[in-house]
Formats: sequence, structure tokens, C-alpha cells
Amino acid sequence: MTNKLSSESLFGFLLSDIARLQRTEMDQRIRKNNINVSLAQWRVLGYLQRQNGQTQTALAELFEMEKAPLGSLIDSMEKAGLVLRKPDPLDKRAKRVFITEQGELFIPLLVDEYQLLYQEMTLDLSTQQITELSNYLEKIKTNLIKIRKNT
Repeated sequence: MTNKLSSESLFGFLLSDIARLQRTEMDQRIRKNNINVSLAQWRVLGYLQRQNGQTQTALAELFEMEKAPLGSLIDSMEKAGLVLRKPDPLDKRAKRVFITEQGELFIPLLVDEYQLLYQEMTLDLSTQQITELSNYLEKIKTNLIKIRKNT
């Protein structure tokens, strides 16, 4: 008797493959277009543009990174003038991270590049299919967050 992966098992692999392929393609496009920001830096910039002034700890949790590697990433971004760290006024041990004007300049370039990739990724899907897929994936994400909170 052979054990085969069920469609339920393959679902997780498929999601992982899609995320990996998307990251790899976006990283290649960033390099090809000489946008001097790594994909990891782009993720930080994008998040800070939406919610500026996060603590390094909160960013590490969000990106599921250890604090030391995130600290190194923030160090390199600060040296490049993309972000600025300031002491947290409520917790002297914590640092808050802010996107700089120079960091903001990269956002439109990255968004434009991602929009092109998005159009190519969803080429054969209708707007309704994309909306439904997004809704289903959001529900799965919500369920996983609930599971994680309960463990």
C-alpha cells in the first residue's frame, strides 16, 4: 500500500510554492530594474508606510524573524537612509522604526513593479475569481491566527 498526499496535504505545499515563486520573481525584478532595495527591505518599508513607528520587536514578530537578524536588517536600512530608529518614549529599552523620506521614494517603484507581476500572475482569472480567492485565503488566515492564539 502506498501513501499518497491528499488534496488537503497538497494545499499547503501549493500555497508555499506560490509564495516562494512570487518572492523569487519579485526579487529578480527588483534586481533587474536596479532598485537598490532587497525584498526583505521592501517588506519592512511597505509595512512601515502603512503603520510607521513600530518597535523592532513588533516587526520581528510580524515577519516571523528572530530579533537579531531583524536588527541587522534594520541596521543596513538605517545606514542606507531608508529608516530611522528612535527611542520609544514609554520604554527606554525599545526602539521604534520610522520610514524616511528616502525610504518613501522606493515605494512607488516597488508598487509599480509588483502591480505588473500581479497582472501577470492573475492573467487568466476574472475579477470575481480573484475577489473570491482573496476572501477564502483571508478566512484561512483568520482561522490559522485563531489556532495559533489557542496554542
